Amino acid sequence: MPSKKRPTPEKSKAEYGQAQRDRVARNQRIKSTAAANIGPPPPVDRKLFNRYRKSLWLFLTECFPESTSLSPLSLDHRKVIDRIESCLLKGGRDLNLMPRGFAKTSIMEGAAIWATGFGHRRFVLLLAATGAAAEASLDSIQKEIEENPILMKLFPGLCHPVQALAGISNRAASQHIDGKRTNIEWSAERCVFPTVRNFIGSGAIIWPRSIDAKGLRGMKFKNQGEQVRPDFCLADDLQDDESARSMTQTEKRLSILKKTVLPMGGHGKRLAIVVNGTIIEVEDLIDQLADPKRNPSWRTVKVGMMKSLPTNMKLWLEDYAQIRHSYDPDSNTDRERAENEANAFYLANQEAMDEGAEPTWVHCFFKDSEHSAIQHSLNLICDDGMDQFRSEYMNEPVRKEPSGVKLMTVAEIVAKTAAPVPGAHTVTAFIDVSEQVCYYQTWAWCLDGTGYELACGTYPDQKRPNFSHRDPPFPFSKLYTGTTESVLCQGLHDMLNGDKRGWLGILNMEWNIHGVACPVRLCGVDVNGNHNEALTNVLNASPKKVLLYPSIGRGVGAADCPMWRYPQYKKNGGVENWFPTIGKPGMIKGVMFCANSWKKRFHERLGLPAFTPGGLYLSPTAINLKMQAEHALAEFPTLVVADTQFGLQEMVEFKEIPNRPNHYLDTFVGNLVAASALGIGRMATGPPKPRRRPRTRYG
Repeated sequence: MPSKKRPTPEKSKAEYGQAQRDRVARNQRIKSTAAANIGPPPPVDRKLFNRYRKSLWLFLTECFPESTSLSPLSLDHRKVIDRIESCLLKGGRDLNLMPRGFAKTSIMEGAAIWATGFGHRRFVLLLAATGAAAEASLDSIQKEIEENPILMKLFPGLCHPVQALAGISNRAASQHIDGKRTNIEWSAERCVFPTVRNFIGSGAIIWPRSIDAKGLRGMKFKNQGEQVRPDFCLADDLQDDESARSMTQTEKRLSILKKTVLPMGGHGKRLAIVVNGTIIEVEDLIDQLADPKRNPSWRTVKVGMMKSLPTNMKLWLEDYAQIRHSYDPDSNTDRERAENEANAFYLANQEAMDEGAEPTWVHCFFKDSEHSAIQHSLNLICDDGMDQFRSEYMNEPVRKEPSGVKLMTVAEIVAKTAAPVPGAHTVTAFIDVSEQVCYYQTWAWCLDGTGYELACGTYPDQKRPNFSHRDPPFPFSKLYTGTTESVLCQGLHDMLNGDKRGWLGILNMEWNIHGVACPVRLCGVDVNGNHNEALTNVLNASPKKVLLYPSIGRGVGAADCPMWRYPQYKKNGGVENWFPTIGKPGMIKGVMFCANSWKKRFHERLGLPAFTPGGLYLSPTAINLKMQAEHALAEFPTLVVADTQFGLQEMVEFKEIPNRPNHYLDTFVGNLVAASALGIGRMATGPPKPRRRPRTRYG
């Protein structure tokens, strides 16, 4: 029997191995090519196609059984959808103000599919407040295309290639139909519809972006040699709670919308842009867009949850609400008992409780725990209050008017600028201290109290006109090492006396005002907070401590003992709701002042007409005027009257508005107090006379 063939030499083994690998690779390519060929799509259902091509309303109400087709929409929905359709076909600018939970996002997503699938628009830009929100809308659109059987009948040229990917986006690069690539892109970042014969939406693009994303200006996409620009912008909820409360962010986003988004379609075809939103705060982005005087080119429709409220609100807000809220908060099950009893009360009195009420969408309520859209709306009012309901569900936020003092607008504050006049030679400074950055202002004063801002900024310098206080670009931690308190003390010391990086120091600054050299005469430093003693020690150790004082503001309210009744007030020579504080021997003297009283005075002085003695003027060269104005309006005044042991007392109390920084407001007020401490612009006023209690009559 012949012996087996011996192994080949090493070179032959290598050749054999390479041949084996080539054979496996060739077979794999054959299999991949076969798998990448998805074959032609099924035919279009022409009857459905012709039914929905010219009617967005029918498309939305019949083709999406899990969203816009789930419950019958209202006539107001019809009005909004018809306007979106008109805008899509002809171009234009539409603003739809709708309550939360009114299917506005589902309508927008369906409109994007309708516009691209039927070939009405080729490049849809999905805009939202954040990138995550925009990508969530794209994900919802993609899931409809992947899973909705009705869309397969309408757009097989789209749905067939998408479903062939089976959720694996890497397959898109090699996908073809009988040798012709589909050029599909299907990812979380954007989607490009496949190019398929007889599919009218071939090559359409849906691209999600946030309103403040980089690269938004000049957006375009090259598809098979053709340069495509956005021709349809769907903007859904362009603001969140934080940006709506920030005047600076509101103005920034409004500027992006007008200067970047609106011109991006070019001049070949009229851009269609639809903005859906809810007014969150007075003067927010949506509120300003809805103002026809400021933005006349926008067609606006406003839809509220209720067209009219019930006539007998007493039954709802007293009797019904008392039953609904009668549960034990410590019990896990008692809330359900209270809600069931409230439901029984409503059903027993439904005719009287519903009288005069007209809901916008009769199908908008929780089917498992409520009995009508009217009850659903009134539950929101009972649980969250009328102000919340008007803002979130009626697009009518309460436009509160301040009591006791008139506030200027941001635009009016920014316009209130002037350079110092001859005679404004007394200079003060004030520093508002925080753990990451300090804010400062310096002012020049005339003897009659007229004030002119000389400088305003931060230490360390943030190198920009606006920034987030919660996350400053250049915090103290980038300059110093150590504990929070030691870093803060090092920063304050260098801010006052100068540093090695070229900062001169507040106490060493000097201004030339009409030929007169004017150094800082007095500088206050806010030492309220956890680091009071350490900051006071920094001031006491300064070589120019004679120019310094620690400042403490007290929020004295109407129900509190007035400052002029404090024992130290008369003893230490207090005037105008401030008095000197005297600490341990050898320690620097400070100032304590009534914050509410001086904030009121600041707004009154700032609001004086031009050329009025005692007026305040910001620096015309300041680059952060808008940020200063926003800080100045970060607290809202309310006139409060309280019955105290001293009689009826009234006080304008200032409350912080959430998420609104107020540091420059503190520096404004601090400089006013510093000027008063130097005898500038003092008013000859004595203690206020307490109001008499109203006499009670019997019989």
